[in-house]
Amino acid sequence: MTEKKMTALEKREHKLLTTMRNQDIADGKRKMENRYMLDAMVIESRRWPKLNDLDKSISTNIILPQTVLNYAEYQEKLQRLAFYAEQGDNEAMQKVLDKEEVISKKNGFL
Repeated sequence: MTEKKMTALEKREHKLLTTMRNQDIADGKRKMENRYMLDAMVIESRRWPKLNDLDKSISTNIILPQTVLNYAEYQEKLQRLAFYAEQGDNEAMQKVLDKEEVISKKNGFL
Protein backbone atom coordinates (compact mmCIF):
# COMPACT_ATOMS: atom_id res chain seq x y z
CA MET A 1 0.00 0.00 0.00
CA THR A 2 2.88 2.35 0.77
CA GLU A 3 4.44 1.67 -2.63
CA LYS A 4 1.14 2.50 -4.35
CA LYS A 5 0.87 5.70 -2.34
CA MET A 6 4.46 6.68 -3.23
CA THR A 7 3.83 5.92 -6.91
CA ALA A 8 0.65 7.99 -6.86
CA LEU A 9 2.48 10.89 -5.18
CA GLU A 10 5.30 10.70 -7.76
CA LYS A 11 2.78 10.75 -10.63
CA ARG A 12 0.98 13.67 -9.03
CA GLU A 13 4.24 15.58 -8.59
CA HIS A 14 5.29 14.81 -12.18
CA LYS A 15 1.89 16.01 -13.44
CA LEU A 16 2.15 19.18 -11.35
CA LEU A 17 5.66 19.90 -12.65
CA THR A 18 4.55 19.31 -16.23
CA THR A 19 1.59 21.65 -15.79
CA MET A 20 3.82 24.30 -14.21
CA ARG A 21 6.38 23.96 -17.02
CA ASN A 22 3.67 24.31 -19.68
CA GLN A 23 2.27 27.35 -17.90
CA ASP A 24 5.74 28.93 -17.73
CA ILE A 25 6.22 28.31 -21.45
CA ALA A 26 2.82 29.84 -22.26
CA ASP A 27 3.56 32.87 -20.06
CA GLY A 28 6.96 33.33 -21.66
CA LYS A 29 5.44 33.12 -25.13
CA ARG A 30 2.76 35.66 -24.21
CA LYS A 31 5.33 38.05 -22.74
CA MET A 32 7.55 37.69 -25.81
CA GLU A 33 4.62 38.39 -28.18
CA ASN A 34 3.63 41.42 -26.10
CA ARG A 35 7.22 42.67 -26.24
CA TYR A 36 7.35 42.23 -30.02
CA MET A 37 4.07 44.11 -30.35
CA LEU A 38 5.32 46.92 -28.12
CA ASP A 39 8.59 47.16 -30.07
CA ALA A 40 6.64 47.31 -33.35
CA MET A 41 4.46 50.10 -31.94
CA VAL A 42 7.53 52.05 -30.82
CA ILE A 43 9.12 51.70 -34.27
CA GLU A 44 5.85 52.77 -35.91
CA SER A 45 5.52 55.77 -33.60
CA ARG A 46 8.92 57.10 -34.69
CA ARG A 47 7.37 57.91 -38.07
CA TRP A 48 4.60 59.98 -36.52
CA PRO A 49 5.07 63.74 -36.59
CA LYS A 50 6.21 65.44 -33.41
CA LEU A 51 4.45 68.53 -32.10
CA ASN A 52 7.33 70.86 -32.89
CA ASP A 53 7.60 69.82 -36.57
CA LEU A 54 3.94 69.05 -37.20
CA ASP A 55 3.53 71.72 -39.87
CA LYS A 56 6.58 70.48 -41.81
CA SER A 57 6.02 66.74 -41.72
CA ILE A 58 2.37 66.47 -42.76
CA SER A 59 1.72 66.72 -46.46
CA THR A 60 -1.40 66.22 -48.51
CA ASN A 61 -0.18 62.76 -49.55
CA ILE A 62 -0.37 61.60 -45.94
CA ILE A 63 -3.82 63.03 -45.28
CA LEU A 64 -5.44 62.34 -48.67
CA PRO A 65 -4.17 59.71 -51.10
CA GLN A 66 -3.52 60.75 -54.69
CA THR A 67 -6.56 58.86 -55.93
CA VAL A 68 -8.76 61.27 -54.01
CA LEU A 69 -6.80 64.32 -55.15
CA ASN A 70 -6.97 63.26 -58.81
CA TYR A 71 -10.45 64.28 -59.95
CA ALA A 72 -10.00 63.50 -63.67
CA GLU A 73 -11.52 60.03 -63.44
CA TYR A 74 -14.23 61.31 -61.10
CA GLN A 75 -15.16 64.09 -63.53
CA GLU A 76 -15.20 61.65 -66.44
CA LYS A 77 -17.52 59.34 -64.49
CA LEU A 78 -19.88 62.23 -63.73
CA GLN A 79 -19.93 63.26 -67.38
CA ARG A 80 -20.75 59.71 -68.50
CA LEU A 81 -23.50 59.48 -65.88
CA ALA A 82 -24.97 62.81 -67.03
CA PHE A 83 -24.83 61.70 -70.68
CA TYR A 84 -26.54 58.37 -69.99
CA ALA A 85 -29.13 60.07 -67.76
CA GLU A 86 -29.88 62.52 -70.57
CA GLN A 87 -30.28 59.59 -72.98
CA GLY A 88 -32.41 57.68 -70.46
CA ASP A 89 -30.09 54.64 -70.59
CA ASN A 90 -30.47 53.21 -67.09
CA GLU A 91 -28.46 50.06 -67.81
CA ALA A 92 -25.43 52.06 -68.91
CA MET A 93 -25.78 54.30 -65.85
CA GLN A 94 -25.83 51.25 -63.59
CA LYS A 95 -22.73 49.85 -65.33
CA VAL A 96 -20.91 53.12 -64.65
CA LEU A 97 -22.00 53.10 -61.02
CA ASP A 98 -21.02 49.44 -60.57
CA LYS A 99 -17.60 50.10 -62.15
CA GLU A 100 -18.21 47.13 -64.44
CA GLU A 101 -15.62 48.40 -66.92
CA VAL A 102 -12.95 48.63 -64.21
CA ILE A 103 -13.82 45.18 -62.87
CA SER A 104 -13.66 43.61 -66.32
CA LYS A 105 -10.30 45.30 -66.98
CA LYS A 106 -8.93 43.95 -63.71
CA ASN A 107 -10.19 40.48 -64.57
CA GLY A 108 -8.62 40.69 -68.03
CA PHE A 109 -11.79 40.56 -70.13
CA LEU A 110 -11.12 43.76 -72.11
